[in-house]
Amino acid sequence: MKIAILVLCLAAYSSAQLSCDEGWTLIGRECYMEFQSTPPDEQLQIRRTCCDYPTAKAICERFGAHLVDIKSQEEQDNIRSWLESVNSTDVWMGMTSPTPGGKLFHSDNTPVKYFTWTSSEPGRGLGRNEPVRCVRMHEENDNLFDWSDRACFWQYGALCEKDPNKPRKG
Repeated sequence: MKIAILVLCLAAYSSAQLSCDEGWTLIGRECYMEFQSTPPDEQLQIRRTCCDYPTAKAICERFGAHLVDIKSQEEQDNIRSWLESVNSTDVWMGMTSPTPGGKLFHSDNTPVKYFTWTSSEPGRGLGRNEPVRCVRMHEENDNLFDWSDRACFWQYGALCEKDPNKPRKG
């Protein structure tokens, strides 16, 4: 009896309709939103050009999300196609190196194992004696939305990712 109930529960779960909050885009099994400017200030209702890495991270967290963690070629290809379709520009990803020249970690603190660097990367920052390094996806010649490392104070958009059906915080 318990096995039959478990099978029914798993079948219902796997066939459940995945959905994203308004304004978010479902790609594969995750929801994505890009911010090229900050969300309107709650009191002033103004937007400003987005943002250094810590601000981008905070924007995503405000929506119950995190900066995008790309862990496979399939996910990279799907996100690249979507970013091209919405005429995106440079966006921060959820990857940092907490020490100069150190390993990269995803926003969930797991080591980065999949990479898709532009031809001149990594290297403009990783390996130099600079503080924490962050990773962005960007347009450069034919390398649309491959990755490059930058100092975290540069101003780029925020590419947020969250589980479907996960509501906004607060």
